Parts: sequence; structure tokens; C-alpha cells
Amino acid sequence: MRPGLLPALLLALAAPALAQDRAFSIAGEAFSEADIIDARALPSIDGMPTVLISFSATAAARFEQISRANIGKPIAIALNGKILTQPIVTEPIAGASAEINGVGTMQEAIRIAKLISGKEPLRDELEE
Repeated sequence: MRPGLLPALLLALAAPALAQDRAFSIAGEAFSEADIIDARALPSIDGMPTVLISFSATAAARFEQISRANIGKPIAIALNGKILTQPIVTEPIAGASAEINGVGTMQEAIRIAKLISGKEPLRDELEE
């Protein structure tokens, strides 16, 4: 066997198990990596750091129900049981995206976005 092949093979075999260990939830309801199309840190209109989450159509409908049921209440956004942030829902959130305000610094927003999506943000432009 070639040097380095065994570690690469072991890593490849472990990858599915690692992905299954990821438990992301919003208000206690599980969302898979496929449910989260993208999450990215952006400055809001007033320049404050925010996290923009883009959902699949199915996840967006679930998230809308969660937001309607929790108006005026904080909802825990958690990964593997650890709360990343607890924004207060001010109104029902319909559509394929949601914005989380009050995340502190831009570095914190970037960290939270990566944890939410499990990957780097999608590129803004598509190449042909």
C-alpha cells in the first residue's frame, strides 16, 4: 500500500460518520445540511454584523412555522446541543432566507455562519 493511502482511506471512511454527528437545530427542531443552502456574514443596512441564512423550500416553510409560533420569544439556534445564538423573533419570517441580528462582531458572525451551514459561503458570482 502506498504511504499516505491508509490515512486518506480512513478519513474517507470516517467522513460520513462525522457528517451524521452534526446536529443543527432551530428552536429544538432539527435541520440538515441540505436544509441550509447558504449562511454568510454580512453588514446590515446600519452597518451592524448579521448572519443571512438561505433555506431550501421545505426548510423555509418549517422555519416560517417556527417563527410564527415564537413571536416575541428567543429561539435557540444550536449545533450539537450548544447554543450559537438566541435571536428574538419580532415577526413571522416567510421566504427562503432569514437574517440574524445582534451577533456581536463581524468575526463572530462569520464563525456562526460557518457553523450553521457546515461549509464556506456560496460564491457571489457564478463562472461560465
